[in-house]
Amino acid sequence: MDPTLRSLLDTNVLTSALISTDRPESTVTRIVRAGIARAYTLLVPEHVLAEMIGVVATTPYLATRTSLPAAERFATSLRLAAEELPPLAAPPRRVSRDPDDDHLLAYAAAGRADFLVTGDKDQLVLAGDPFPFRIVSPAEFLAVLEEAGLA
Repeated sequence: MDPTLRSLLDTNVLTSALISTDRPESTVTRIVRAGIARAYTLLVPEHVLAEMIGVVATTPYLATRTSLPAAERFATSLRLAAEELPPLAAPPRRVSRDPDDDHLLAYAAAGRADFLVTGDKDQLVLAGDPFPFRIVSPAEFLAVLEEAGLA
Protein backbone atom coordinates (compact mmCIF):
# COMPACT_ATOMS: atom_id res chain seq x y z
CA MET A 1 0.00 0.00 0.00
CA ASP A 2 1.28 3.46 -0.89
CA PRO A 3 -1.17 6.01 0.47
CA THR A 4 1.37 8.72 -0.32
CA LEU A 5 0.69 8.22 -4.04
CA ARG A 6 -2.18 10.65 -4.68
CA SER A 7 -4.25 10.43 -7.86
CA LEU A 8 -7.30 12.11 -9.28
CA LEU A 9 -9.28 10.20 -11.89
CA ASP A 10 -11.17 12.12 -14.55
CA THR A 11 -14.91 11.63 -15.03
CA ASN A 12 -14.27 9.70 -18.25
CA VAL A 13 -12.09 7.19 -16.38
CA LEU A 14 -14.69 6.68 -13.65
CA THR A 15 -17.52 6.35 -16.18
CA SER A 16 -15.50 3.82 -18.16
CA ALA A 17 -14.87 1.82 -14.99
CA LEU A 18 -18.57 1.91 -14.15
CA ILE A 19 -19.56 0.38 -17.48
CA SER A 20 -16.66 -2.09 -17.41
CA THR A 21 -17.69 -3.94 -14.25
CA ASP A 22 -18.24 -7.07 -16.33
CA ARG A 23 -14.55 -6.89 -17.37
CA PRO A 24 -12.55 -7.09 -14.13
CA GLU A 25 -9.21 -7.05 -15.95
CA SER A 26 -9.87 -3.87 -17.91
CA THR A 27 -7.37 -1.09 -17.29
CA VAL A 28 -9.88 1.33 -15.77
CA THR A 29 -11.44 -1.35 -13.56
CA ARG A 30 -8.04 -2.31 -12.18
CA ILE A 31 -7.15 1.34 -11.51
CA VAL A 32 -10.39 2.06 -9.68
CA ARG A 33 -10.30 -1.23 -7.79
CA ALA A 34 -6.79 -0.37 -6.53
CA GLY A 35 -8.02 3.05 -5.41
CA ILE A 36 -11.03 1.61 -3.59
CA ALA A 37 -8.69 -0.90 -1.92
CA ARG A 38 -6.59 2.11 -0.82
CA ALA A 39 -3.47 0.92 -2.62
CA TYR A 40 -3.05 4.64 -3.39
CA THR A 41 -4.92 7.73 -2.26
CA LEU A 42 -7.83 8.25 -4.59
CA LEU A 43 -8.84 11.91 -4.73
CA VAL A 44 -12.47 12.60 -5.53
CA PRO A 45 -14.12 16.00 -5.81
CA GLU A 46 -17.91 15.89 -5.45
CA HIS A 47 -18.03 17.83 -8.73
CA VAL A 48 -16.55 14.83 -10.59
CA LEU A 49 -18.99 12.36 -9.00
CA ALA A 50 -21.94 14.61 -9.83
CA GLU A 51 -20.66 14.93 -13.39
CA MET A 52 -20.37 11.14 -13.70
CA ILE A 53 -23.92 10.60 -12.42
CA GLY A 54 -25.20 13.34 -14.72
CA VAL A 55 -23.52 11.80 -17.74
CA VAL A 56 -25.07 8.41 -16.96
CA ALA A 57 -28.49 10.03 -16.49
CA THR A 58 -28.39 11.96 -19.77
CA THR A 59 -26.46 9.78 -22.23
CA PRO A 60 -28.61 7.20 -24.01
CA TYR A 61 -25.61 4.98 -24.84
CA LEU A 62 -24.68 4.75 -21.17
CA ALA A 63 -28.27 3.97 -20.21
CA THR A 64 -27.93 0.73 -22.20
CA ARG A 65 -24.73 -0.19 -20.32
CA THR A 66 -25.56 0.80 -16.73
CA SER A 67 -28.23 2.44 -14.62
CA LEU A 68 -28.57 5.57 -12.55
CA PRO A 69 -28.84 3.51 -9.31
CA ALA A 70 -25.62 1.66 -10.26
CA ALA A 71 -23.87 5.00 -10.84
CA GLU A 72 -25.08 6.29 -7.47
CA ARG A 73 -23.86 3.12 -5.70
CA PHE A 74 -20.51 3.44 -7.46
CA ALA A 75 -20.24 7.09 -6.37
CA THR A 76 -20.98 6.04 -2.78
CA SER A 77 -18.22 3.40 -2.93
CA LEU A 78 -15.81 6.02 -4.20
CA ARG A 79 -16.79 8.48 -1.46
CA LEU A 80 -16.18 5.84 1.21
CA ALA A 81 -12.73 4.90 -0.11
CA ALA A 82 -11.44 8.24 -1.35
CA GLU A 83 -10.22 11.49 0.06
CA GLU A 84 -12.96 13.91 -0.86
CA LEU A 85 -11.73 17.25 -2.12
CA PRO A 86 -13.65 20.35 -1.05
CA PRO A 87 -15.14 22.67 -3.66
CA LEU A 88 -12.70 25.06 -5.28
CA ALA A 89 -12.41 28.37 -3.44
CA ALA A 90 -12.35 30.33 -6.71
CA PRO A 91 -13.06 29.66 -10.36
CA PRO A 92 -10.10 27.91 -12.01
CA ARG A 93 -7.79 29.88 -14.24
CA ARG A 94 -7.88 29.18 -17.95
CA VAL A 95 -5.05 26.80 -18.89
CA SER A 96 -6.49 24.19 -21.25
CA ARG A 97 -7.93 24.38 -24.73
CA ASP A 98 -11.26 23.19 -23.27
CA PRO A 99 -12.25 25.51 -20.43
CA ASP A 100 -14.51 22.79 -18.99
CA ASP A 101 -11.32 20.84 -18.12
CA ASP A 102 -9.76 23.62 -16.08
CA HIS A 103 -11.67 22.64 -12.94
CA LEU A 104 -10.09 19.18 -13.01
CA LEU A 105 -6.59 20.63 -13.32
CA ALA A 106 -7.35 22.96 -10.41
CA TYR A 107 -8.65 20.08 -8.28
CA ALA A 108 -5.52 18.04 -9.01
CA ALA A 109 -3.34 20.94 -7.88
CA ALA A 110 -5.47 21.71 -4.81
CA GLY A 111 -5.49 18.03 -3.80
CA ARG A 112 -1.71 17.77 -4.16
CA ALA A 113 -2.15 14.99 -6.70
CA ASP A 114 0.83 13.15 -8.07
CA PHE A 115 -1.21 12.05 -11.09
CA LEU A 116 -4.22 13.24 -13.03
CA VAL A 117 -5.50 10.18 -14.90
CA THR A 118 -7.55 10.95 -17.98
CA GLY A 119 -8.50 9.71 -21.40
CA ASP A 120 -9.29 13.26 -22.53
CA LYS A 121 -6.99 14.38 -25.34
CA ASP A 122 -7.50 18.03 -24.36
CA GLN A 123 -5.86 17.22 -21.03
CA LEU A 124 -3.31 14.67 -22.26
CA VAL A 125 -1.88 17.27 -24.64
CA LEU A 126 -0.88 19.24 -21.51
CA ALA A 127 1.24 16.36 -20.17
CA GLY A 128 4.52 18.18 -20.80
CA ASP A 129 3.39 21.45 -19.19
CA PRO A 130 4.79 22.43 -15.80
CA PHE A 131 2.07 21.23 -13.43
CA PRO A 132 2.85 19.93 -9.94
CA PHE A 133 1.43 16.56 -11.07
CA ARG A 134 1.76 14.28 -14.08
CA ILE A 135 -1.10 13.99 -16.57
CA VAL A 136 -1.28 10.39 -17.76
CA SER A 137 -3.57 8.01 -19.59
CA PRO A 138 -5.18 5.10 -17.74
CA ALA A 139 -2.68 2.69 -19.35
CA GLU A 140 0.26 4.81 -18.18
CA PHE A 141 -1.12 5.01 -14.66
CA LEU A 142 -1.76 1.28 -14.51
CA ALA A 143 1.90 0.75 -15.49
CA VAL A 144 2.94 3.02 -12.58
CA LEU A 145 0.75 1.00 -10.20
CA GLU A 146 2.05 -2.32 -11.50
CA GLU A 147 5.67 -1.19 -11.25
CA ALA A 148 5.05 -0.21 -7.61
CA GLY A 149 3.26 -3.52 -6.94
CA LEU A 150 -0.03 -1.75 -6.27
CA ALA A 151 -2.22 -3.32 -8.96
